[in-house]
Amino acid sequence: MDYPIVATVPGQPPRRARLTTEHPMSRHGIPLVVIGNKAYDPDEVLWLDGTPEALEEAAKAGFSVLPPEWSRWPEAYDALEE
Repeated sequence: MDYPIVATVPGQPPRRARLTTEHPMSRHGIPLVVIGNKAYDPDEVLWLDGTPEALEEAAKAGFSVLPPEWSRWPEAYDALEE
């Protein structure tokens, strides 16, 4: 699995990221959020936004996700840093 998303971690603004099981730190098919080259577990991420499919997978893995009515995916994130 590999989805483009937007993620916020403490002390950083929202950034483009990936929800993926294709990172070496991912174990047993459990997705991680990857920003740049750094992987984050659910307890290190404040919130995620993305497609409904990505958010469903993220919620199953324990990540906090924006509810659909708060989602700004994808248009609001065009200018974000990767």
